[in-house]
Amino acid sequence: MAKQRKTSAKAKSLLTALVILLIAAGSFGYSYFMQSPAKEQADTEETQPLEVYFINVGQGDCTLLCSGDTSILIDGGEAEAADTVIRFLKDHGVQRLDGMICTHPHSDHAGSLPYVLAEIGADRFLMPELTAENIPTTRTYERLLQSLSASDAEVINPQPGETYTFGNIRLEILSPVFREGGELNNMSIVFRVAFGSRSFLFTGDAEEKVEQALLENGAALYSDVIKVPHHGSKTSSSEAFVAAVSPRWAIVHCGDGGKNHPNEKVVERWEEAGAKVLRTDRDGTITIVTDGENLTVRTEQDGMVNAA
Repeated sequence: MAKQRKTSAKAKSLLTALVILLIAAGSFGYSYFMQSPAKEQADTEETQPLEVYFINVGQGDCTLLCSGDTSILIDGGEAEAADTVIRFLKDHGVQRLDGMICTHPHSDHAGSLPYVLAEIGADRFLMPELTAENIPTTRTYERLLQSLSASDAEVINPQPGETYTFGNIRLEILSPVFREGGELNNMSIVFRVAFGSRSFLFTGDAEEKVEQALLENGAALYSDVIKVPHHGSKTSSSEAFVAAVSPRWAIVHCGDGGKNHPNEKVVERWEEAGAKVLRTDRDGTITIVTDGENLTVRTEQDGMVNAA
């Protein structure tokens, strides 16, 4: 987040007076990469890095995107993770979310969102458009609808081919490509974020059926970083899909101690494709920052992993 420097109110020289005038005009500032205070103009949204936090919420998905004053929350883990998520947002200066995305309304993705929505709020809320045959009858989904009704968030059902812009963060919607069949995992919103020459792919719990459709549709899948589909389950991450994405980093949201997620063969598949696999159950919260050219990766457990 950009921060402004403060200085003395009195000036004893022309140089000091000039400095004060520059500060009043918002000319001095720090960015994530410690820009020089001698800059002659204020940082803009376009010059802010993109910070991506894969938050450790146990067995569930939760990711925060931040750039400048813009913030987007993708899923929120189970309801029990609400305090963790809200505290993380506040600790990172998020007073209100520009966007909130529920990739699909399973409890390990949507459980905490009603509480986050009530406490933090959001301008826009993206979720898949469900049909009568696949609308869940769970308490999680009922609570989510109630919270949306009580909020002032604009609810959007994104469609493949659409793009949504939040500050300088641009989402390219690739899926849901299916609306029938009652499979909520395959209703997941899949989208790609391109930031400068770097890119991130977010996949919810999409399974091989969706992966194959994306491949057949010629979707732009190559990305530097992927949020591995369905917690690294064997239902996803087909060989053809992994080869098409060909990431440098593959992030797995999981927390069941390896009992079901991630599948060992799936992890090997991503590694054989050249990806470094990181997992929230072992690495804790994973932070990736890019200025559009360089990537810096940090884990809660080990600190700096790599900078390139």
